[in-house]
Amino acid sequence: MSSGSPAAEHVLAVLDFLSHGKGPVPAATISRTLGIPRSTTYQLLEALSARGFATHFPDDRTWGLGVRAFEIGSGYAKQQPLVLMSAQLLRQLAHDLQVGTHLAVLHGLDVIYLVEERSTHGPWLVSEVGVRLPAHLTATGRAILAHLPKNQMRALYPHGSTLLPVRQNRGPKSVRDLRDLLQQTRQRGWSIENEEITPGFFSVATVIRDYTGWPAAAIALTGDKEKVENDIPGLAQRLMQVATTIETRLGGTGGI
Repeated sequence: MSSGSPAAEHVLAVLDFLSHGKGPVPAATISRTLGIPRSTTYQLLEALSARGFATHFPDDRTWGLGVRAFEIGSGYAKQQPLVLMSAQLLRQLAHDLQVGTHLAVLHGLDVIYLVEERSTHGPWLVSEVGVRLPAHLTATGRAILAHLPKNQMRALYPHGSTLLPVRQNRGPKSVRDLRDLLQQTRQRGWSIENEEITPGFFSVATVIRDYTGWPAAAIALTGDKEKVENDIPGLAQRLMQVATTIETRLGGTGGI
């Protein structure tokens, strides 16, 4: 590292390391990989956590990026290929089906919405760009969680008996319930959300994988419960076609 400003270099190195990881990692791994003294690494992580740039997962003794890192990067995120290409395709899907469509990424135990497209006469949704919602209650979150490696899921939800917050008294009430729900999602290829965020609305979502196969994001459509619930398989197929198109096009530009 440069000796001009070692503290700044260390902070940037830690953020860069966390941003390129597949998930939360122990502080010891960060210290060893970057060659930063362990005590210094803990001090940096605590400072980053206090400002929202890092998140500590105490049950697993690991660290990941915080929401502030997302917020600073959101300006770039709006221009990256995934967002730009998804917006165009989701806008067309929203117009064709007269539903709301969106794209979200996983951040810790939440999803953050990066794209929100509404049809002319479609519903008004709570999933605006930048909004965070609990991943286990949303179709997009479940689509991503269902395809995470087991070790990553254990890092996020270490105890099967842990109770999960619910809205509208719907949704999985424990991590064990969530795991069963995600197993169903993997088997059928898409996830659903039945009035668990907003009464009267039903969502269908599917995963977007990067060129390595990692579940990088998810796209979903949301509409009136009666309209969407009556044609789940057909709507899911349309959504998966869009997902395949996004993955194929992004693969041609070097992947997500």
